[in-house]
Amino acid sequence: MEKSQSYTSKYTGKGFVFSLDAFLALIIAFLFIGLIVYNPFEENKNVIARIEGQRQANDLLDLMDRKEILGDLDLDRIEQEMDSALSEQYDWTITITEYTEESTLFSKTGTSSIGNTAEDLSEKDVIKGNRIFLSFDGKEIDKYYVAEYWLWLK
Repeated sequence: MEKSQSYTSKYTGKGFVFSLDAFLALIIAFLFIGLIVYNPFEENKNVIARIEGQRQANDLLDLMDRKEILGDLDLDRIEQEMDSALSEQYDWTITITEYTEESTLFSKTGTSSIGNTAEDLSEKDVIKGNRIFLSFDGKEIDKYYVAEYWLWLK
């Protein structure tokens, strides 16, 4: 009678585990590299539109301040200037808060809002900025104002 010989290797199972480990490490490395490459592009979709909108709004408030439209606080004229100067792709709102100085303290005396004030901005990519300007009574500062603007793509 012949004895049956079974072949057993001292490497049984170790090669498979090593290959599986290397395969899983490669998958994790490719996922990590993919997220690194994808994430910056996802966050900066509208960078140019954002910069353009912020530049336009800042320039427009500066121009209205130099023309003394903001100092006169003529809300209809401010709204006309904003509508005519901004591109059609943007919607906006401005809140102008008025302050007076009383013995080195500032007190808030009023707030006015113009533009699209009914829009829900929670889901919008909003560009926000502000400008501080003054109104004069002769050569003396009469009132202080803070104009805050919100600008978003329609």
